Amino acid sequence: WQRALGKDPQTCKGQKMAIMPLAVALLAALVMSLALSQLLFGLGAYAAPMAGARVGFLTGLCFLLPANLVNNMFQQKKMMVTLVDGAHWVIAVTLEGAILGALL
Repeated sequence: WQRALGKDPQTCKGQKMAIMPLAVALLAALVMSLALSQLLFGLGAYAAPMAGARVGFLTGLCFLLPANLVNNMFQQKKMMVTLVDGAHWVIAVTLEGAILGALL
């Protein structure tokens, strides 16, 4: 992923991660979790981890992956960046849906 972005993994190894992107990522994850829980509830996919996982998978595959594709195409990033980012979001939202489906 770093190579696909044109970065040297060895150079990135010693760098300290900035706190602001981590804080924004946490806030965004909470907002996404709230929205996904409302979606699961509205679809009747609560108290069912597999139903939650299915909704999460379709959300990742049909919304997040295409959004990443479009953004990365306009930014002229390599397709590998889209594949890694897209796979990350599909897997993350699938797991999130399964967890929320079990907890709701």
